[in-house]
Amino acid sequence: MGWKEAKDPQGRVYYYNDEGQTTWEKPEELFTAFEKRLLSHGWKSALTEDGKVYYYKPSTGETTWEAPIKDEVVAEEEQKQQQQQQQQQQQEQEQKDTQDSGEVASHEFTGTLDDGDGKYSNNSKLLVARKASSKEEAEKAFLQMLADYQVDSTWSFDRIISEIGSKDARYWMVDDDPLWKQAMFDKFLSNRSESELINEHKHLERFEQAFVEMLSKLPTIHYYSRWPTIKRQIMNEPIYKHSVVAEKQKRRTFLRYIAQLQQEHQEQNNKVRNEALKELTQYFVSISDDIEPVNVPWSKFATKYLWGSPRFDSNKNFKSLTKGDVFQKYTTFVEEKMTDLKARIEEHRRLNYRSDRKARDAFKELLNELSPPIKYNTTWKDVYPLVKDDPRFTAMLGRNGSSALDLFLDKVEESELVMRAKSSVANQVLISNNLDLETSSMEDISTALKQSVHLNDLSSEDITSLINRLKESHYRKKQEARRRELEPQLATREAKIFEDKLINIFSTKDLTLGPTSSWDDVLNQIKDDPSYQVLSPDLGKLIFENLANKGITSRKRHLEAPKSITDLDY
Repeated sequence: MGWKEAKDPQGRVYYYNDEGQTTWEKPEELFTAFEKRLLSHGWKSALTEDGKVYYYKPSTGETTWEAPIKDEVVAEEEQKQQQQQQQQQQQEQEQKDTQDSGEVASHEFTGTLDDGDGKYSNNSKLLVARKASSKEEAEKAFLQMLADYQVDSTWSFDRIISEIGSKDARYWMVDDDPLWKQAMFDKFLSNRSESELINEHKHLERFEQAFVEMLSKLPTIHYYSRWPTIKRQIMNEPIYKHSVVAEKQKRRTFLRYIAQLQQEHQEQNNKVRNEALKELTQYFVSISDDIEPVNVPWSKFATKYLWGSPRFDSNKNFKSLTKGDVFQKYTTFVEEKMTDLKARIEEHRRLNYRSDRKARDAFKELLNELSPPIKYNTTWKDVYPLVKDDPRFTAMLGRNGSSALDLFLDKVEESELVMRAKSSVANQVLISNNLDLETSSMEDISTALKQSVHLNDLSSEDITSLINRLKESHYRKKQEARRRELEPQLATREAKIFEDKLINIFSTKDLTLGPTSSWDDVLNQIKDDPSYQVLSPDLGKLIFENLANKGITSRKRHLEAPKSITDLDY
């Protein structure tokens, strides 16, 4: 391709060919015999800022001050190359000291202090450093100086002072303004070309890769290691001792590596912890019969089955769990167990409900099969002997919902509703046949009811019961009508006197007047009393019934034993 060497305006060496390609790295066809020999072993040579040769291996990032290949030819070639590079750098430095305007010659930077004999002459450029005529001139020279020394972002300003300020007069063209120099350093870094940034980035990547590889081989480094501790251990490592990378960059690379170790450690802990939680769940399942939060509280359970238990302590993974982890898993397991238990109870309840419904249906069929059939006046003592030995009755015992007695009463209530409906029909039949319950004979009434198409399904017993119902209803209505006629007389003086007389009788004889009291018993005691004789018999009885409904208790109360609410016949 015909590669050639050239220099940019800043004096940096680059290479180009006839095809217009450029590169900062030296092409292989321009390598010296020594460089080719190094390349055949994977090594390359480079210069530090002060012109010192060092060697690096791109594939691993390894660096060294000594040539990795030694023989007489190579050593001679190496020395020759180093001298050429030093001479070339010195010439470039002298050329850059010359200002673009040509007004100031290079000897103005060198200056001398002479005495008469030249005994105390001093050629130091720093002692006689020329002051810039303007800040613009000083800025141009200062930026050029930074470019000549290949300063990059890995440099600190302290390093510029120590490594450049001690040997380059351009640093002292403005000697009383450190803030200005810092600003020029920042400006230089911000104005670097894209190719410089790319090369610097590649160099840092190679360094970080090699530095991390070195750290990974340290037996004493852990996820909790600190930079000051590790720094003392790697002080003599070549990649740390001879690297031109800034200390901050080395520390950042170390911290990133430690962060990676911490992440791996955390992932491993999480893996062990998750495995321990699975095993803990299996452990709880194996002893689930003993996990009863109501009967066995957490404190007793933990003492018996957890810490201190040989089976629990023998599992090494459990050591990675805290007491909070174990308690949380225990709580979750108990909640799941309670949820499962509630689901099973609900399933049993559903099955029992179906079984209860089937048992009730079977018992209803049994009631329908009874002979004689259940009527409005049938009692439980009539039915019980007929059903007590039937499996359909015993299957009803202990069931939820309606009991056998409830179903029987429901059946009686159905018959009662039918008889009430029949009573209404019978009353209409009597009215249509001009029959009266008080004046008509029992035979006429019975004949008329039997001839009704709506009542022909009733037996003679039912007809008789139906007539009795009608008479009772008629009598109650008559009594109510009579009561309404007598109620205005209750407010008379004679009625009040008789009422007080009845109250006095029950109070003095230690009797209790209530709904069960008999008018005939009282009438025998007061029939000759003047307070009763002035009243009509019906009014006296009405006053008695009103007092009985109110309930008059004697001054001496008699306590009766309470009766059972449910008084069954069996």
